[in-house]
Amino acid sequence: MRNFILIGFLLLDSIIFSQFQLGAENRSSMAPVAFSPKYLEGIETTRTIFVHRDSDENLLHELKEALGSVWDINELVFMSYDDFLSYQVKNGECYFTISVDNTVVTGSGGSVSYLSNFGLSFWRQVGEYPKFFSYTQLFAELEANLAVMREGLEGSNILERLYTEIDIRNWNLTFLKATLKDISDALYATTSRSPYKLLAKSDLSRLKSKTLYVSDDLFYDLKRISRSETKNVQGSNLMDAYTYAYKVVNNGLIDELTLEQADEYCLTYVRNALGKFLVVIHLETGELLFSFYTRGYDVDKGDIRVLLKNMN
Repeated sequence: MRNFILIGFLLLDSIIFSQFQLGAENRSSMAPVAFSPKYLEGIETTRTIFVHRDSDENLLHELKEALGSVWDINELVFMSYDDFLSYQVKNGECYFTISVDNTVVTGSGGSVSYLSNFGLSFWRQVGEYPKFFSYTQLFAELEANLAVMREGLEGSNILERLYTEIDIRNWNLTFLKATLKDISDALYATTSRSPYKLLAKSDLSRLKSKTLYVSDDLFYDLKRISRSETKNVQGSNLMDAYTYAYKVVNNGLIDELTLEQADEYCLTYVRNALGKFLVVIHLETGELLFSFYTRGYDVDKGDIRVLLKNMN
């Protein structure tokens, strides 16, 4: 564990951003409200509870290994959703929990609809109130959005369903490892960035001599009129725009490479209520090398060309 020194010039009293967002708001935001460094005092002497999903039970050892290898803010412990429901949060403790950012939209004719994003939040209990530091987008299956649209936030029981039955495409060892590393690093560093600003690190050029492992999540096609989604890998020519070596695989294989700490790279994407993120992760270290946000729900060749441009 690194020695956590909390001083003004380290974190400043300004907004710091994580993989997609690090700031003091429990929702998506172009410019999250700034948090004060005082809320991090003594954080190294307490612990962080990561509330895992039901589907993590069979891979809990691997999840602990992957996330524990990059989280060095304080002690990291894991708790089931059922146990957390009856857990009394403690002053000073930190938590990773799934959050729902839901906006009610009223149409001109009085119709009501819901704009929902789902995220993994990092927060700390300070006195009687939670103080939020990050909100990382989660790519839930379309049913999550449809359930809120049909039944509302409370009627859909969406938070419990996200922990127990809804498929979250980027809830895997690789993406979660990158998320915790990014937040951990951001808490120590002085750098900041907007979640919607292009990130492209110099190491991205290494992809020209490596095989890029492409998550088959890129091949989801969202049909807005019929409110349905399909995955079409075989019939897609999306990666024809990529001029270097690549291999389309499922997230299970990518997770295996992450556990092996293989010196490889993966490309994945995250869809939210307004658009999508295209993301490149170094599997050995969990470092986020590329993050590109754009409107539109499906990945297209233009998005791949943005990646190529930044590789060069």
